[in-house]
Amino acid sequence: MQSKKLPNIYWVEAIKIVVYILNRSPTRSLKKLTPYDAWFERKPNLEHFKVFGCLAYVHIDDERRRKLDAKSEPCVFIGYCEHSKAYKFYNPKSHKIIVSRDAIFDKGGEYNSHKKW
Repeated sequence: MQSKKLPNIYWVEAIKIVVYILNRSPTRSLKKLTPYDAWFERKPNLEHFKVFGCLAYVHIDDERRRKLDAKSEPCVFIGYCEHSKAYKFYNPKSHKIIVSRDAIFDKGGEYNSHKKW
């Protein structure tokens, strides 16, 4: 949280990601299996893991924009959706949480709360 300079309102989402990752990490009590392996009897897919708090450019649907408007908006990655394969993002401009699969992640970029979006 501090290294990404995120405000404290994201603690709940950070804890959810920690639990999500721990459930997909090997443990000694399960003899090097993951809790996900033990429950679903298959290996978890780890390709969708992203860095918490990284900058992402989320696609804006055609219905929500005009011809010359930007096709994406900068947001902050804050978690994984519990009910689908989508990601959760925070839009600092509108102060809303967006659920989307259409995003480009900038792993080196970070959210700056003092920056004007």
